Amino acid sequence: VLNGGLEQGIIPSAVVTFAVLVSLVEAQGLRIKKAQGEAWMPGDYTTARIAERGSPQFFSLQEGEIWNSRIAMLAVLAYVVQEVA
Repeated sequence: VLNGGLEQGIIPSAVVTFAVLVSLVEAQGLRIKKAQGEAWMPGDYTTARIAERGSPQFFSLQEGEIWNSRIAMLAVLAYVVQEVA
């Protein structure tokens, strides 16, 4: 992507499609946040729950998700550094 990949046929449409889908998920999150008010928690999309909300297991899973996202960000940074080098 950094070295001219956006000129390839399917790439721009895939990027736009991804942006639209992410926007729809974010809009759903904002609707849920408005409906739940003070009880809302970040990342809560009212899907099937693995752990009861507020339990130690729930907070452990939340913490794990934060670490996974940080690792993913570092992985993307590594791709960028490789492209630049």
